[in-house]
Amino acid sequence: MTRDDRISAWLDGVLPPDEVEALEAEAAHDPDLAAAMEAMQQQDDMLGDAFGALLDRPVPDALTAAARTTPPANLPHAPRVSLRHLAAGLALLAIGLGSGAYLGRMMASAPQITATAPGWMEEIATYHRVYARQGRHLVEVPAEEKGHIEAWLSKETGVRITVPDLAASGYVFRGARLLVAGAKPVAQLIYTDDAGRVVALCALQSDRATDGFATRTFDDVDMVGWSAPGAAWVAVGEPGQPLQAIAEQAATEV
Repeated sequence: MTRDDRISAWLDGVLPPDEVEALEAEAAHDPDLAAAMEAMQQQDDMLGDAFGALLDRPVPDALTAAARTTPPANLPHAPRVSLRHLAAGLALLAIGLGSGAYLGRMMASAPQITATAPGWMEEIATYHRVYARQGRHLVEVPAEEKGHIEAWLSKETGVRITVPDLAASGYVFRGARLLVAGAKPVAQLIYTDDAGRVVALCALQSDRATDGFATRTFDDVDMVGWSAPGAAWVAVGEPGQPLQAIAEQAATEV
């Protein structure tokens, strides 16, 4: 069963209790899974609100009249169907047809609604594309306030933030920002090399422990992630930058 199938079964209330417990425990330590579950729940609620009102709409007069029509007498073994049951069936047919048209209009007018949401690493990649192009506004708090940055971001994220020294990899600390990804506050420490290329170290609170380093790519943004006690960290940059070496160095200091 795929992740989306498990989430759908969870929403429909058909996932076995032991699998429900396992899924919710996994989501508590996996921001990507938690975001996907929240997005599908929101979509489910939206559809429920949209179509629930259809049940309260009156049956069209034409369908009511059709329900009152007597079946031709020459039909062999004409079925005995009560007027109430026939009207109810036609009403359900009307609701079904109406909801289909309504769904088509809704999906056409709201293409941004999807069953899944981007994970926190993909959100950070999007931030990086924007901030890495900044010059004067590259950081929110400059490197000269390193002590303040460490105390501020530690308080806001719940992660013990220590600014690593990346000079050995050719990068100088420029300052920091506070972001939000995966519905959590994220610390972003920003560095540049002599050519002005930007690398960021980002951290958010997480109890999910992983072994070693994991590499991911989102179009033009590369990432190397790892876990520290109570936190998930990721080094973010462009293809060709020494992110693996930076991540390994930073992991010894955070």
